[in-house]
Amino acid sequence: MKTTKYLLLFLTISLSTIAQTKFEKGYFINNSDQKVDCLIKNIDWKNNPTQFEYKISENDEINTGKIENIKEFKLIDIVKYIRADIDIDISQENFYYISTQREPIFKKQVVFLRILVEGINNLYVYDNEEYPLRFFYNNEKTPLQQLIYKNFHKLNEGKTIIYTNEDYKKQLYANTNCKNSKQSSIEALRYKKSEMIKYFTEINNCLGDSTIKQKYVNKKTTINFKPTLSINNSSLILDYGSGTFAGKNKMGNKINYGFGFELEFVFPYNNNNWSIAIEPTYVTTYDSEIFFNRPLLLYQDYSVKATYNNFQVPILARRSFYLNKNSKLFLNIGMNVNMASSSSEIIIKRSEPYAELDNVNLSGSTINYIAGMGFQYKKYSIEFRYYTDNDINPVKNSKDSYTYKNSSLNFKYLLF
Repeated sequence: MKTTKYLLLFLTISLSTIAQTKFEKGYFINNSDQKVDCLIKNIDWKNNPTQFEYKISENDEINTGKIENIKEFKLIDIVKYIRADIDIDISQENFYYISTQREPIFKKQVVFLRILVEGINNLYVYDNEEYPLRFFYNNEKTPLQQLIYKNFHKLNEGKTIIYTNEDYKKQLYANTNCKNSKQSSIEALRYKKSEMIKYFTEINNCLGDSTIKQKYVNKKTTINFKPTLSINNSSLILDYGSGTFAGKNKMGNKINYGFGFELEFVFPYNNNNWSIAIEPTYVTTYDSEIFFNRPLLLYQDYSVKATYNNFQVPILARRSFYLNKNSKLFLNIGMNVNMASSSSEIIIKRSEPYAELDNVNLSGSTINYIAGMGFQYKKYSIEFRYYTDNDINPVKNSKDSYTYKNSSLNFKYLLF
C-alpha cells in the first residue's frame, strides 16, 4: 500500500502544479464603500463562501477578501454576493434531529448571501452543509429576512407525524403581491430554487420591473457515457507456503485487453471539477504456464498452468483540472470489484508419467484499489491506471497466496 500512497501523492502534486487557476473579471466593495475592480477566482461555490481570492491585475499577487472586510463582491455575468447580518433558522432536517416546534430557531449570523433575482423584490439564497437551503427576500417596504419553511414533528396517537411550516407563502402574499397576480400561484409555490426564481421574476414583471440583474442557473448533475478499451499488463505470482513449489513462482507478464463502458456523473459545482464514475469491463483471459524440474524427486518434470478470466467494475472518484475549454487532466482513485469466472483455475501437472496433481478453481469476488492519471481532449481521453496487488486465492487464511498484478492504458470516447 505504500506504493499506492506515494503514487497518489505524486499525481496530486503534479496535477495541482500544472492545473490552470481561473480568475474572472469582477469587483468588490469594501467597508469604506470603495468599489475595487479586480479578477476573482471562480471556484463555482456549492455552499456560500466566507471569503474569496482575488488579484488586482493578471500579474499581481493573490489576495484574500474576507467577509469581515467585504460588503459585496461579484463575478461579472456569473454570480453576486452581499454581506448580511441576519437571523437564520438553524433547525435541522435530519429525521433524528428534526424539531418538535413549529417556529424557526433563529440565530444571528454574518454571511454572504447569493443574489438570485434583483429588482423591485430581491431574492437571495444561503446554502450550507450544516442545515437546509434557506431563501431570503427584501424590497423597499420589507427589510431583509428569511422566507420561513420548516419541517417539524408531533406525536399523534403514539405515531410520529411530520408537519411543515410554510409561512413563506404568507410572507410573499403580504409583501410581494401584485394586483394582477393570483393568490393561487403562491399557494402552489414550492420552496425550490427554480420555482422561487420564477415567482420573483413574474412578480417583478407584474409590477413593471423587467430588469433582472442576477439570475441563478439551475444546474444539474450530468451523465456522460463513454465506450472504453484498455490494454493491460498483467502478471501472477504463486506463493506456496510449502510443498514441491514452495516460495514465489512468477508466472510472467502477459498483455490482455478490456472492453466496456463508463458512466460518469459530473457534479454541478466547483466548475464541474468533481465526478464519480462506474466502469463495468470484461477483461480477456490471462493465460500462462511455467515448467519445473526437480532432479532430487522420483518424478522430476512438472508444470503449473494459470488461467484467469474476470469481469471487473471500477468505482472511481475523479478530480478534473481544465487546461482550456477543449482539454483537461484528471486524477482517478477508487476501488475495483473483480468477479472471476468459473473457467479461472490453476492446474498442477506431472509430465512423466502424466498426472494432474492439483486443480484450484479461482472463481469468486475480490476487491483491490486503483489510482490513475489521464488526459482528455474534446471527446477523446487516455489514462494510465495502476491497480494494487490482488490476492485471488478463494481460500481465506490460506498459507498460499496468488497475487494478481495489473496496470493498464485506457482509451475512452465520449459518446454522449
